[in-house]
Amino acid sequence: MRKSLILAAVIVGLIAAALLVRPQEQLRACGHPRDLLWEINPFRATHCCTSGRTVSELTMLYYAQSLYHHEHGAYATSFEQLTNEFSRRPGDYAFYLEGDGSHWSVSVPQQSTLAGSYLLTSDGKLHFSTSGAATTNDVVLRDLAAR
Repeated sequence: MRKSLILAAVIVGLIAAALLVRPQEQLRACGHPRDLLWEINPFRATHCCTSGRTVSELTMLYYAQSLYHHEHGAYATSFEQLTNEFSRRPGDYAFYLEGDGSHWSVSVPQQSTLAGSYLLTSDGKLHFSTSGAATTNDVVLRDLAAR
């Protein structure tokens, strides 16, 4: 009987440790960390957040830039040039577009409601960082050019 209790306690301890450990490279599409406990919970709601909306808007922006480039032979260098292809809801976070017509990038600095900072580049890579401004050396959340 005592051996059974010890074995059960060891098994429960191992399961608990596995559920609570967060793998560093396991991120949701929005940048929030995944954890196994959330993933196996049958009563959880879907994960919706401001960061997810930000990633969706950055994805739309990438495709708007692709359309603009197709129609004008160069990328837009301001949001005003993308009015027909991309309309952004006024939000509580800032987007910064930089470009020279042949390359562009959009940065979104980390703000109170976001999981981190984002950098979308003209090659379709969406970079993410929780420690400072995102750079091309940070984790790639999505590669939109590969779709």
